[in-house]
Amino acid sequence: RVLFRSYLDVDNVLADFVGGACKVHKREWDGKTWDLPQLWGMTKSKFWQPLTPSWFASLPLMENAHEIVEMVNRLSGGSWLFVTSPPSDPGVYTAKALWLGKHWPDFKRHICICAKKHLLSSTGLLIDDSVDNCEQYPGQFVLMPVGMDALEVCIKEYMDT
Repeated sequence: RVLFRSYLDVDNVLADFVGGACKVHKREWDGKTWDLPQLWGMTKSKFWQPLTPSWFASLPLMENAHEIVEMVNRLSGGSWLFVTSPPSDPGVYTAKALWLGKHWPDFKRHICICAKKHLLSSTGLLIDDSVDNCEQYPGQFVLMPVGMDALEVCIKEYMDT
């Protein structure tokens, strides 16, 4: 029985994109500014240049990443997808798929490359770290990060609607 459908973002929910970017650029994050090129006073091309497919394939996991995937899978009855919006580089698409398959081999086909998450079915719950993605999404969402207990409460509240 499908309890609910979910769309689970990858970067900064499961993969530590910001931490990886800080490391490669040798910069610090202020904990709130998501436009890293602007924060660091660099052009977008300079920011993206070292973020190669191999860089994406080697990103570290966020804390609780495995627990988040397990919870979403359990509560959704398997009716969910990883959704990710990588740069327009087919090599990065492949790198993200390999990264997901390495960490969650049982779900390596649960992947949706999707730059326009607001076009996903509004009957699903979007779990994402982007304020813009959440505000544009026509359905319900959880803006990450939230703790594991809070995430479970949000999911269960969504299931009850």
